[in-house]
Amino acid sequence: MSRRVITGEQVDKRALAVWVAIFVLTGTYLRTREADAIPTTDWLVMLQVLAGVLGIVIGTLMIKRHGTGFGGKAAMACVIAAGSSAVFSEYMQVVAGYWVVLAGGYLLTIGLVRQSRRQEDLNLIEYACFLTLFAILLKDTVIALAYPDPDAPEGELFRLGMGLTHANTMSVLASIAFWMSFGRDLPRQRFLLWPARFLFVAVIVLSRTRTAMIGLVLAGIIGSAIRQMRGDRSRTYPLLVAIPCAFMAVVVLSVLAASWEIPAVASVAQAFNRGEDAQMVMSITGRTEIWTHALEKITDAPLSQFLFGHGFGVSRFVLNDGYRATEYYAAHAHNGLLEIVLSMGLLGAIPFIVCVLYSLRWITRFASLQETFSMAFSLHAVAAVFIILLASVTEPFLGGKLGPVALIFVFYYTALDQRECIAR
Repeated sequence: MSRRVITGEQVDKRALAVWVAIFVLTGTYLRTREADAIPTTDWLVMLQVLAGVLGIVIGTLMIKRHGTGFGGKAAMACVIAAGSSAVFSEYMQVVAGYWVVLAGGYLLTIGLVRQSRRQEDLNLIEYACFLTLFAILLKDTVIALAYPDPDAPEGELFRLGMGLTHANTMSVLASIAFWMSFGRDLPRQRFLLWPARFLFVAVIVLSRTRTAMIGLVLAGIIGSAIRQMRGDRSRTYPLLVAIPCAFMAVVVLSVLAASWEIPAVASVAQAFNRGEDAQMVMSITGRTEIWTHALEKITDAPLSQFLFGHGFGVSRFVLNDGYRATEYYAAHAHNGLLEIVLSMGLLGAIPFIVCVLYSLRWITRFASLQETFSMAFSLHAVAAVFIILLASVTEPFLGGKLGPVALIFVFYYTALDQRECIAR
């Protein structure tokens, strides 16, 4: 990366500093709180709200000055949908607090991206994101190893991050950061990145998150395939069909191999399944029961809450109100789309679906985007979008409370708005 990129001549450093602050305050372990407790004001909440307010003010001013594109407008529609969910919510104040942080993060991301008129400007934001990911993952890994989760059941396999940021979040961020580490320019920088990559792989393995492991591998395969095809649209659309088919074929072969009790396969499967029995694995660690209950809550809701939701960020209170299961605590709906519909209603799901479809252009229009964006940045976007969408099948990274995963997703799909003004 050149000196010009590092100095960030075209990027507002104050705005970038606030963006990184939101990233850290919402994405790393800072204090412990009971999952089922209604949030009360403390020092962390105050800092998050303050950062959110700054993000709203700075982001709004940047958007007013530089305008916004289709992706930015879709992201703003998501913010409006989250705010509208407070109207019919029983937890209006809690929703308002979560909304301030969400709005600050989204609007500031839109503003930073829209201000970027060169590829170097986007590279600077991405590099700041990468360094922040490395710092928070390193910190949380050290804490998790030094202070293991005291509430972990005896005899259960160790999972890095449980009781802290959470193993699933850490592993998904590590998968994204791993692929984001490639494509750097300076030889010294490339050499120093290998210790970081070792950390990312260690986080993924020790957290034992299946979606992150699968996403890491498939993102690499997809990126390599698209690069070889040079993004030929007539060949990338079949790729979208081939990927899930290949994935299901691997799953079926693995199941057959496990049923034949092949020792090597059984050992790998045991580690991959975290020691869970077949029933637990088939229920995706209890998620299918939570999905069923979430669907019941959605369909049984009054028309107002069916359309506008029960309130952004408060799905855990809705799901555990008279929840039948005793083995699982539903911290959220464990699915991005279900979380969105439950929290923000059917109307709130529309802009999020639009954002998802828009983000897929990184895969389906890779060739045409190469006329604007660098190969490295485009491959980073492909990997991040794929990993996030795959992980959202079992976790509400895009529909729940704001976190680094959602900020990264917004950054990459709003970057598509800059394709007409960035010169390589």
